[in-house]
Amino acid sequence: MKAIDVLLVMASTAKEFLRKRVVEHVWPKLVVSLKQLRGVAYDTTPTISHTMEYKLLVKILESVGKLCKELNVSVDQIEDIAQEVILFLSSENSDPIQKLGLETCHTLSDFAPDLMWLLCIQLSPSLLPPVPSLSSVPSNHRLSLKEIKLPRSKVSHLYMDNILKLGII
Repeated sequence: MKAIDVLLVMASTAKEFLRKRVVEHVWPKLVVSLKQLRGVAYDTTPTISHTMEYKLLVKILESVGKLCKELNVSVDQIEDIAQEVILFLSSENSDPIQKLGLETCHTLSDFAPDLMWLLCIQLSPSLLPPVPSLSSVPSNHRLSLKEIKLPRSKVSHLYMDNILKLGII
C-alpha cells in the first residue's frame, strides 16, 4: 500500500516519464489484484475492514483515478482497469466498496466517457442508448457476462442503481 502512495507522489512530479512505465508494468498488476480482490468486496462482515485484502482494495480503488489524472492516460490505457473497476458497482458489494467504485468510475468517466458508457450498457443492457443509431454499434470490449457468471437479467438488476448514479447514461 505504501508503494501506491509512492507511485502517486512520483506521478505528480514525473508524469511523462512514468506514464509508459506505469501502463506497461503497474496496470496489469492492478488489474490482477482487482480480480483477486473482487471476493473481498462482497463480504459485509464488520471485521472485513480490518483485513489487509480489504485495505488493499480500498487503496487501489482510491488511487486508480488519481493515477489516471496525474499521468493523463488515454482511453486505450485505462480500458482494462475500467473493466475491473466497473464491477465494483454491483449492489452485492458492501456499501463502502460501492461508493468507492462509483467515485472511481466518475473519475474514469472524465477521461473516457464513451468507454464507461459502453461498459455500463454491457452491464445493464436494458438501458437504451441516447441515440437510436448507437443501438447497432458493435462493442469490441472484452467485458463479458460469462466472466461475471450471472444471468443477464440478474446482472442488469445488480448494477442498474449505481450505473444510474454515475450520470453518464
